[in-house]
Amino acid sequence: MEKVITITMNPEKVATNSVRFAEVLDNEFLPAKIGTLYVQKSALSAIGYTGGSITVEIGIGGDIKMMPEKVTKNAVRFTEETVSEYTPAKIGTLYVPKSTLAELGYAGDALYVNVKVAK
Repeated sequence: MEKVITITMNPEKVATNSVRFAEVLDNEFLPAKIGTLYVQKSALSAIGYTGGSITVEIGIGGDIKMMPEKVTKNAVRFTEETVSEYTPAKIGTLYVPKSTLAELGYAGDALYVNVKVAK
């Protein structure tokens, strides 16, 4: 992959251990790049998140390594690769539309994700 896609996401729902974020669309007629993302509260705390929007970068290099798990008709399901079985996942599972992967030049290997507090 040669490209990085940056996505702004707003909090949608707060659960016990995670926060669900929804993608902010620049144009309501264009499809979402990832749509919905669940991030563990511990991961958000580690980046200094106190509320508001986050920025998600998908592409090469990054803090969170996602490995392809299953290919569906329109998307690929990725599962986070953790350091050990005792290390909690920051995201867990991520569905990325095939159109987004094509835009990235995805070749079927690992996908990397960064989550940052939006400025």
